[in-house]
Amino acid sequence: MDLEKLMALRAEKLTAMKIFNEAHAEMNEEDTATFAKMKAEFEKVSRDIDLLKTENKLASEVDEIIAISPVNAQAILDVENIKDFTHFMASGGVDLSKIKATMTLGAPTSGTVLVPEQWAKEIDKLLKRNVAVRKYATVIKTNGTFNMPVGDDRAVAGWIDELGAYPTSDVKFSNLQIEAFKNGVIVKVAEEFLADESFSLQSYLVEQIADATGWLEGAAFIDGDGVKKPTGLLKGIAAKNQDTLAVLDTVSIADVEDLYLKVHNTYRKRGTWIISDKFYKAVFKLKDAQGNPVWSQGFNAGEPGRLFNRPVEIDDTMLGESGEPLAFFGDISRYKIGDRGQMAIQRAEERYMEEGVVAFKVYKRVDGKLTKDDAVAVLKNA
Repeated sequence: MDLEKLMALRAEKLTAMKIFNEAHAEMNEEDTATFAKMKAEFEKVSRDIDLLKTENKLASEVDEIIAISPVNAQAILDVENIKDFTHFMASGGVDLSKIKATMTLGAPTSGTVLVPEQWAKEIDKLLKRNVAVRKYATVIKTNGTFNMPVGDDRAVAGWIDELGAYPTSDVKFSNLQIEAFKNGVIVKVAEEFLADESFSLQSYLVEQIADATGWLEGAAFIDGDGVKKPTGLLKGIAAKNQDTLAVLDTVSIADVEDLYLKVHNTYRKRGTWIISDKFYKAVFKLKDAQGNPVWSQGFNAGEPGRLFNRPVEIDDTMLGESGEPLAFFGDISRYKIGDRGQMAIQRAEERYMEEGVVAFKVYKRVDGKLTKDDAVAVLKNA
């Protein structure tokens, strides 16, 4: 439970205690026991709040250390030092403290460094190509837990007489907390490849990291439960915006039209389709009442296909099996992705030395949440 919900729960417990106390001016033994139980529950929630506040504070301090004054040889490298950095990753023979870049070093022997900006940009580019949701979501770079106020409605303007009163909108805000969940991968590279001057370690690692983390993140952005991973689109969508096929694996033109029309035009005109390959195969040959295909190719070469004139992305992590999502439609920019700090990489020779490979351990931290539960609709398989 997040901090806002805990605070609300504590307020409820306190109100209940006050009401009970006022209703029982003189308490018997049973009343005293009931009040003691209510007080214990209130104190338990208070302890949970204190603990979560402490955890958030520690997390922010760790983020600050990573972002500003890294330890364990974490380094921020500029483009001029990419060659030295790549040489270090390939051979381990370069002392990080001698790489001429603006950096803060701890113990160089640990070998953990922040991925250089050039590498990070290439990985981000591949992630956007590989992860359908990330391509259209709003990505926020954070150095700590990010609290985002989310309104339950839009403000309403009005025409005003000279010296007249301005209309007041009763927009209620809740606090959406973008946290950070750690994911990582170990990439093995044969020693022979590292010794081969024609082998591009940078290209290989960038592609391997983007493929591995992209698949993991992509699945979480779709159906993550928020436990040690982001909260996916499916978990954030309002019940009224969810539909299920009447017959397993049978997609009709009416199903597609209903999904398209489920979201308000405000979101529809900015809408994007995120679909499974199973849904793509089902709608590719569908035609409307006039016999026109509902699917069309992109306007220009390299552009995504279109469904009802809105762009379509096929997400390979969506299998569309029974009970699983087949397709999403809506304003995917309302899904917020928080990339916390920078990606870190560590070179390790000893662990896999008998295999003749060098390992590269990479980790990053990320979260994701849908900020408007009616901005996106989903169709699930029966």
